[in-house]
Amino acid sequence: MHEDALNPEVMRRKPQQARAIKRVNKILAAAEGLFAQVGYEAASTNAIAARAQTSIGSLYRFFPDKEALLKALAERYIEQMHETFSQVHHSPEVLDLPLSDYIDRIMREFEAFIRANPGYRAVFVESLAASASVQAMDADLCSQVAEELAEFYRRKAPHLSRDQTELMALVVVEVARNLRRLSLTRDAQFQQQVAGELKKLLLAYLQPYLGK
Repeated sequence: MHEDALNPEVMRRKPQQARAIKRVNKILAAAEGLFAQVGYEAASTNAIAARAQTSIGSLYRFFPDKEALLKALAERYIEQMHETFSQVHHSPEVLDLPLSDYIDRIMREFEAFIRANPGYRAVFVESLAASASVQAMDADLCSQVAEELAEFYRRKAPHLSRDQTELMALVVVEVARNLRRLSLTRDAQFQQQVAGELKKLLLAYLQPYLGK
């Protein structure tokens, strides 16, 4: 996690020195691992501190409570997802991809992100209801993604109106978000099954607008 990603509104204090930044990253990595292993509700700040091989005082120096850790992880995931999403949609070749290949690419990127971030499920599925702040962050990300999607649709199909592309983007984001959240409630086989159904839905919905 980069220094500029450490939001002082989430943390009790922002680390300034490299040593402190390293300690914060160890604490966040420990929280991510423990949330993934036992769930957000079962994890404790004492267990997180022990896993990070630091004192509970050091943890509280930067994070006032467990929810602050949750929000910091959510912020990191959101930043990474948004960056990945933007890179894909602003790459020159993506405009010329067949619709099926474009959907495959987006889904592969998301699946790779989930594999690389084991705590994502705990933050955005299992514990979403526990934090109004994380819910707001998730909603804000969806709004940003919808805006970028609408702009991408207009570049890919210039004949579509702004109102139409904005509606399309909202539908796609809500369908994808809810089905992805559903898929993460069960095992890897179920996740693959839901991913297959999601692709069918997106392809059928977008084909009349973007298929040519």
